[in-house]
Amino acid sequence: MIFLHMVEIDTDITQEWNHPPEGYNDDIQEDADLEVVRFGMSAVDRLISAIGQKVMLPVLSQIVQISLSHSDWRY
Repeated sequence: MIFLHMVEIDTDITQEWNHPPEGYNDDIQEDADLEVVRFGMSAVDRLISAIGQKVMLPVLSQIVQISLSHSDWRY
């Protein structure tokens, strides 16, 4: 559920996203979507800390493998 929340994106691609203004640098732009990613990363970190690496890393690895096996990168 956390991963799905982190990678959830709109299916509509705006012209601005498709053709960003000159000088646009996504490393320095404030973006609400990045807040969702930061939240998800923090939640995963807390799960690993609370449950332990030996339990969580195999589970997370399986989730990532399943996600990578789909042809639609947004899945």
